[in-house]
Amino acid sequence: MKKFILTLALVVSFVGLVKAQADGKTIGLRLGYPTEISFQTGLSSANRLELGLGLRTYGYGINSNYTEFSLSGIYQWVWDLESLSKGFNWYAGVGAGLGYYSYT
Repeated sequence: MKKFILTLALVVSFVGLVKAQADGKTIGLRLGYPTEISFQTGLSSANRLELGLGLRTYGYGINSNYTEFSLSGIYQWVWDLESLSKGFNWYAGVGAGLGYYSYT
């Protein structure tokens, strides 16, 4: 069951990564510490905004002893590299994050 969930998460992440090359709005899953739900929106053909909401817990079920929430925002500049491959972009950005954690 764990392998199935991991495989499903990787597929969803890859689809989000491929879709993130577009200028429109996208929602994706970023695996890591913490795992994040990511939202990207194109502000123009050369700029975009990414927001992330993350959650991480340690322990099992309702008796977890560590919980972390995070919120991040990234402003990105996008450069078109169509000469290398169709739909290929290069980007750089700056951002900030806020986090909250508690031990119970």
